Amino acid sequence: MGVEIIFKITAVGILTAVVGQVLKQTGKEEIATFSTLSGLIIVLLMVLDLIGTLFDTVKNLFGFWGNMEIVRIIGIGIITILCVIIIKPIKPEIAIIVGVCGGILILSQTINYIFEIISTFTNIVEKTGLNMGLLKIVLKIVGIGYLTEFSANLCADSGNSSIGDKIVFAGKILVLYISLPIVTNIIEIIMELLPWKNFWLLC
Repeated sequence: MGVEIIFKITAVGILTAVVGQVLKQTGKEEIATFSTLSGLIIVLLMVLDLIGTLFDTVKNLFGFWGNMEIVRIIGIGIITILCVIIIKPIKPEIAIIVGVCGGILILSQTINYIFEIISTFTNIVEKTGLNMGLLKIVLKIVGIGYLTEFSANLCADSGNSSIGDKIVFAGKILVLYISLPIVTNIIEIIMELLPWKNFWLLC
């Protein structure tokens, strides 16, 4: 597969455009839309085949690194983008749903790693005797941060940036509220270490 893939995609694009214009001029709008969608699907299949070949090459090249989950995640992202580009001119509301589903599917690829990270930190806390409540607070803050960013980006992609800004603001408020025990503990430790505290107590 070489330069000929570009010529094939160009030929399909030109043919689809010509057929679509002819059908529109004859008053067959629905058939023209179906024809355009069919051409886009054919191009998508060609591109997916090319992407699959690229990913196989990357896997063979870096196979000694393991399963290369990042390759799968990138593949899902690229396929989602292509599907959104194809569907958006025809059904924008469906394109938004496809984008959301793609984002959720990407996040699902990292679930096992998230559990492993939490398990590792839990073991560290148990071995060192640290406060488990502190770990829970940190995990809540990290979770709120990621979920807030994900939701805000979805709002921006759907053209509702104002809603995304409000979600970010609410996320910051929640992070500040959850982190209050940590801030309080830090202040108490500082107060215990300050030399002038004992001075005032003696007075």
